[in-house]
Amino acid sequence: MTLTRDTNANARRAAKAAVAYLGEEERWALLQEWLLKEPAGQRNVGRRSLKLEALRSIVCPRVKDGEWDKVLREHGPARWAQELRMANAFASREPSRIA
Repeated sequence: MTLTRDTNANARRAAKAAVAYLGEEERWALLQEWLLKEPAGQRNVGRRSLKLEALRSIVCPRVKDGEWDKVLREHGPARWAQELRMANAFASREPSRIA
């Protein structure tokens, strides 16, 4: 593994350990809290902190990067977790496309 992969893997393991004891509601609340604390420029794809990216992959794995950015751009901070939750639920209902 490269240094970047090691760093990403370590961040993912740390985030999983940090939220392992939390229920679903608490995980969404934590995502909302971390989003509010993240500097505005780092909330977007490619700029997110490793901590936020790891939590995002745990809490809302089906929300694609474009949808993530759209939610953060179009909705106020108080609604981010709610809108991401709806996007994740909607994506989980879509049939997978086999190429």
